Amino acid sequence: MLVFASTSIDENVAHAWAYDDALQRWVGRGRWWADVLLHRDGRDAILLVVLALLVTITVGLVSERARAGRRIAAYVLLTIALGWGLVGGMKHVTNVACPWDLRDFGGQRPHVALFAARPLGFRPAACFPGAHSGSGFSLFAFYFAFRDRRPRVAKVALWVALAVGAVFAFGQEARGAHFLSHDVCSAFLVWFVALATYTVWRSRTSLGR
Repeated sequence: MLVFASTSIDENVAHAWAYDDALQRWVGRGRWWADVLLHRDGRDAILLVVLALLVTITVGLVSERARAGRRIAAYVLLTIALGWGLVGGMKHVTNVACPWDLRDFGGQRPHVALFAARPLGFRPAACFPGAHSGSGFSLFAFYFAFRDRRPRVAKVALWVALAVGAVFAFGQEARGAHFLSHDVCSAFLVWFVALATYTVWRSRTSLGR
């Protein structure tokens, strides 16, 4: 993050593919595949995962056979909530503007680096880290849930989480909602939240072994 904050990597990457300088527009903004499929429908898909976990936990309360599944579902749900919540909460603390609001990309706001002082009159912003990609990366929880018990399933879950988070990041960067660093940061934050909850959970329950 120090490298991102002290260089122009974000802007260069955005100009290279996501922002059309000739047309002065973001390649994904206003497009169905970015605004609806990857953003709105992607968010709803994660909410369906959360709903499925809640159902699994509820069934586990009344069924002995589902008790092991209930423990794993509770771990996954807690991890997703903590990771997603941390990323979403940090957006309101870091005070970083969205790319689509910046002067270099057709907006009205000056670019201010993550660790730089905000100029007088800088309006509140909430675009760092990337919460939408963070919701996809929060599926890392499934990797840790099956890591000890079913390693092959865990590896598949890891790649799925990486793919979903990356696709969500692609869509948001194409819309101009985030820079690359925003999504890289969300991936690392969610990963370490999942690692921390896994470490605590494993010491207490062994995740259904």
